[in-house]
Amino acid sequence: MINLDQSTQPTYKEEWTVRVGNDKFTLNEKEMGVLFKAIDSGTRGLVRLKDRGFSIAHLQSYWLESRKTNQLKLDRPEATLNESEKERIDKKLKEIRDQHPFLKEIRDQYLKRKK
Repeated sequence: MINLDQSTQPTYKEEWTVRVGNDKFTLNEKEMGVLFKAIDSGTRGLVRLKDRGFSIAHLQSYWLESRKTNQLKLDRPEATLNESEKERIDKKLKEIRDQHPFLKEIRDQYLKRKK
């Protein structure tokens, strides 16, 4: 049996529809991943998910309904910088721009587009 909790963070939030007989079921990307692994491994029996199970032999079709980019949220608040830290960072950025003039050009182009 494949454990759903062992899955890694998906890149997309997906909704899949699975047709079994006359019934349609909506699955998320993790559940569909378990179903795909079972199909690829040659399993012909029951695939059990958290709240339902599917017989691979009775699966008629499946399709992707929607896919959205999964936005990661940081659990920590943004850091606040005091004036001396801001000055130090600005000074370092200026040094880097002076060493590499093309970075200044790229920054200027970005600022023009942003206006």
